[in-house]
Amino acid sequence: MWSLLGDTGRRRNALEQDFAELYALVAAGSLKPLIAHRLPLAEAASAHRLIESRQSVGKIILAP
Repeated sequence: MWSLLGDTGRRRNALEQDFAELYALVAAGSLKPLIAHRLPLAEAASAHRLIESRQSVGKIILAP
């Protein structure tokens, strides 16, 4: 499992290389985000409640 965390203690070149590698993985379709919920935009308040309650693991997608 991959995690991307901010880190200001590294040199810029190292961060640029990390992001280039991450972008290559995304472009190749190797990374699949965990989508927990897909909600219509009209249910944005419900999405916020899920986030605030910390009862959701993964991404919450709001679709138009």
